[in-house]
Amino acid sequence: MGAISILVLVLACAASSYALPGGAPTSTCVNLTPGHPAGAQSNPGPYEIDISAFMNSYGGMPMAYLPGAYYTITLRARTTSANTTFRGFLIQARDMDGNPVGAFLDPSADQPNSRLSSCEPPEIAVTHVQPGNTTLRVDLAYVTFTWRAPTTIMTGPIRFWFTTVQRFATYWVAETTDLISEIPLTCPGASTGGAGSVTSLGVWALLSTAILTALKVSF
Repeated sequence: MGAISILVLVLACAASSYALPGGAPTSTCVNLTPGHPAGAQSNPGPYEIDISAFMNSYGGMPMAYLPGAYYTITLRARTTSANTTFRGFLIQARDMDGNPVGAFLDPSADQPNSRLSSCEPPEIAVTHVQPGNTTLRVDLAYVTFTWRAPTTIMTGPIRFWFTTVQRFATYWVAETTDLISEIPLTCPGASTGGAGSVTSLGVWALLSTAILTALKVSF
């Protein structure tokens, strides 16, 4: 085997264990697909996003968000196993039309292996990063982020979409969470009090959002 063939083989083997050190590039913002030579896995991935922070009992909706409120989500393996760590990821929330919604807080201060995306604007998604963009890859067991729900009311139901890279040639694209409904600012069956008025539920929802936002800013 010639020297060039050996070099190509070595580089290919090295690449097979990598995720891009700088995180998902801008080209992945729409289809969430990494530009890796190998195709994505067709079977369901071993990872999930924990959305238990959205659990509520309003109107029979098991999962729902309040516009403008902050929620914690976690990307992790479905089961604890030595071979279910991951090295790369991209997470984004989308409405039913496929539009990115909400905003992630910058995670880099607390998680050196995470950053806001290269999308526009950056806060619509989060991705991985290797500190200093070194070739040293870090196996991650989980990553946790704070996400602010859309501040515009009537955005409607959303899902989190995520791509996870276990190794360079082993990755799962555009998997989704269960549907998360929007808590309406009007109470079904309640008196509206005239055009343009807000029901008692709406008042409490707006007050809660304002309080949550003020607390977040104060910290």
